[in-house]
Amino acid sequence: MGENTRVALDKTLIFQSLAIGCIDLRILILDISHRVELQSQISLDDSKKVFDSGTFHVDDADNPMGWDDMTPIDIIIRLREPIFKLYKDPEALLNDLVNNENSPLRHTEAWLLLEAMQKTEVPGMPGSFASFGVRTDWADPISGV
Repeated sequence: MGENTRVALDKTLIFQSLAIGCIDLRILILDISHRVELQSQISLDDSKKVFDSGTFHVDDADNPMGWDDMTPIDIIIRLREPIFKLYKDPEALLNDLVNNENSPLRHTEAWLLLEAMQKTEVPGMPGSFASFGVRTDWADPISGV
């Protein structure tokens, strides 16, 4: 899967979790390059469940505070290496993710949460937004810092 592939989906999929049951993820982008990552959104309620239960292999210490109740949480999750190796080409992976409710790709245990962010308007600067949240230990180091 060495090719650089980004697919815009904007599709809500149900993911199964051993810890919390089902959660809805609004999948925005599937990025298949050297790794497989999903840029997604979840509700505030589901994000609380994720952090409280350790879903997507997060540590409870990463649990952010102070998120707005009305704005979805933007998350990036990365497919774990053993699952990634099951797929020979991007089309098969995409098809299995979108069309197979029983796919291993639809289990939260197959993914690592890299970051969870929420956009908020900057006070005193109408139309300007900033993101705040967390990057987990699974995320690549930020270069140049």
